[in-house]
Amino acid sequence: NPVSMSMEQMGAGQVGQLSSLAGAERDRMYIEKQVVLHGHTLDMLTHVLIPNARNAQLRAELEAARPAVMDHLNRAK
Repeated sequence: NPVSMSMEQMGAGQVGQLSSLAGAERDRMYIEKQVVLHGHTLDMLTHVLIPNARNAQLRAELEAARPAVMDHLNRAK
């Protein structure tokens, strides 16, 4: 769907930017990108995916994934 395609494209663009870097610069950029991507994912879960999930099982799985995404975001920060 358009939401997942947008997220995939965003991730692919981030990987492309990292390929030209090395060492500490690459590590710093990787962490910065993780903060952005996890923030975007958390926002999508909270404001788009969970509220629009019509299937109860899907909604429950999205809600269960939200704390893990939040934890990853906090660790990246």
